[in-house]
Amino acid sequence: LYVHLMTDISEKHLQEQRILELNQTLRILNKILRHDLLNYISVVSMSTELIKTQDIKIKQKSLEALDKSVELINKMRELESAISSGGELKIYDVRDILDNVVMNFVGINFNILGSSKVLADEALFSIFTNLINNAVIHGKTERIDILIENKETFCIIKIVDYGEGIPHEFKANVFDEGFSNRDKGLGLGLFIVKKTIERYGGEVSLEDTVPQGTTIILKLKRP
Repeated sequence: LYVHLMTDISEKHLQEQRILELNQTLRILNKILRHDLLNYISVVSMSTELIKTQDIKIKQKSLEALDKSVELINKMRELESAISSGGELKIYDVRDILDNVVMNFVGINFNILGSSKVLADEALFSIFTNLINNAVIHGKTERIDILIENKETFCIIKIVDYGEGIPHEFKANVFDEGFSNRDKGLGLGLFIVKKTIERYGGEVSLEDTVPQGTTIILKLKRP
């Protein structure tokens, strides 16, 4: 009876902790949505008033603001799904997912070595897409090596690019919510990656590629 009571208390505590974490997440979502989205819409509003002008820069600024608004909404949806989803993890073939993802990146030289099955959900496809897109768009790499290595109870996936790399002073914060070391992007992509991987019971980190570039390391549980 004592053991059963302690088990019930522990489960209740975990449920309460999860509710607190979800509430905190919703506050983050609302904060970002109100602040950033309103800023972008304000730019659209001001620029639209001058739409009759022949100034191409003003029109381009309007289009960029609209694109960022749409991007923000999509990232918010991804983040909410990544953190609040309580769905059961299933077995996914890493190599199959990667083979499908890389087909969307024309002109990039991919080299994928190894294979493995991991515990994840449908968001794993978006995780790989997000990381590769970062390497191509922000890192400006033309080559990406993906190394898949099996350990006893987990799988190590290294996504190696040979682009511009990440400045040393920014490396400690790249997975933080809202962080961005460039004007491009909203600083949410790697934050979503981190939260999703943690929900799988895994880890994400980065290191420098030699001689130049960035390597993202995913540690995921094997079934």
